[in-house]
Amino acid sequence: MQTLNEAIGKIIESIDQNCYFDSHTVILLLLQKYHDTYLSGFGNYTTTELYHAAISKMVKANSDLVEDIGEAYSKNVLDNFSKCHLWKRK
Repeated sequence: MQTLNEAIGKIIESIDQNCYFDSHTVILLLLQKYHDTYLSGFGNYTTTELYHAAISKMVKANSDLVEDIGEAYSKNVLDNFSKCHLWKRK
């Protein structure tokens, strides 16, 4: 099975250049396309919020592929609106 970092890299690479996306988008795509990988990483965190914050940091670590834009406000996996991070695909 691939690692969470690899799955996040594939998701970022699948986004067209110069398009904006947020952490919630990456998390939802992980759930849809890499469900087992997403679940395998969850056990390392005590809450969903901490896990999703870690995923956001993994997106940021792909600085060769993404530009850090700032904060966004969008629907999360619980279908509620909340703050998250906004990125632009390089």
